[in-house]
Amino acid sequence: MAEGRSPARSLIPVVLLALSALGLYNVFADNSEVRQLAQGLARTPKDSQPRMTREAKNPIGQSFDFQVDGRGLVTVDCHRAYYLVGAWSCSLPGGATPAPSGSAK
Repeated sequence: MAEGRSPARSLIPVVLLALSALGLYNVFADNSEVRQLAQGLARTPKDSQPRMTREAKNPIGQSFDFQVDGRGLVTVDCHRAYYLVGAWSCSLPGGATPAPSGSAK
């Protein structure tokens, strides 16, 4: 005889597949908006176009290094609001406050 399956037990593989798909999307999707957010945070009055030297992506976040005149190497970390979904937000590690940007956004 076949075992009875509860609805929760049948739902587990579907949830795991959905989480895997969201993680793959975060790694392989176009991230030009996230790059612009990170570059805007690294921007200074002396350097309005910092040069990206490193980009790292994983399912729950992205990290960028920028070479900025007057500040040297600046690292910017970006994460989604709810791990795999939600709006992207970027910050400097350690809670450092970014220098004022030359452009108003």
